[in-house]
Amino acid sequence: MDQMNDRLERLEAHVRRLQWTVQALSVSLVVAVVSCSTAGTARDNRTVLDQAHFDVLTVRKLTVIDPRGNPRISAGTTNDGSTGMSFYDRDGNLRVRTSTNSDMTAGTLHHDRTGKQRIGALTLNDGSAGILLRDRPGVTRVTMTTDEDGTASVNHYDRNQRLRITSGTIPSNQANVFHFDATGVKRIIELTTAAGQVAIGVTDRAGDATWAEGTQ
Repeated sequence: MDQMNDRLERLEAHVRRLQWTVQALSVSLVVAVVSCSTAGTARDNRTVLDQAHFDVLTVRKLTVIDPRGNPRISAGTTNDGSTGMSFYDRDGNLRVRTSTNSDMTAGTLHHDRTGKQRIGALTLNDGSAGILLRDRPGVTRVTMTTDEDGTASVNHYDRNQRLRITSGTIPSNQANVFHFDATGVKRIIELTTAAGQVAIGVTDRAGDATWAEGTQ
């Protein structure tokens, strides 16, 4: 969880810097567009109308506003090759950020109406991918990951950020489910192997095995 959190936090900081750049430069873009439109209207209204029908618009930075003039979408690129897009609600609150980065990672961050980041999704250059879910106070409660070696896992955390349940598959095609108590001790172990074997085990509070059962 810590590694995925760190990666998502770095992504969020990167996209925030990109967002500031887009907002700063978008003002110049709006002024330029308005100036060109005004000048064209003064010369020839018909010419401006004809020139307004472009098939392709190519820009470095772009801001889309709503009828009230509030920015709702901002998009742009940076000199290091990163790209990003941010979406805002009617009240100006950031709700979604997406980006592709110079280190070949890509991510999407979702925020609730209070500004807290609730969902983070990330793909890495090595082929790994992950999704992170946070509750209203901002505590990570669920992570889902696939690793470059073929491992896939889902982890559940309590309100105190303690791992309580983890489930997944490993490259040998074995499937595991582990249950932890509030102190971090693994108490229940369940697994199935690629060969069809099944096992269930229980431990005491010290983590010592007290019961196990299995089939071949």
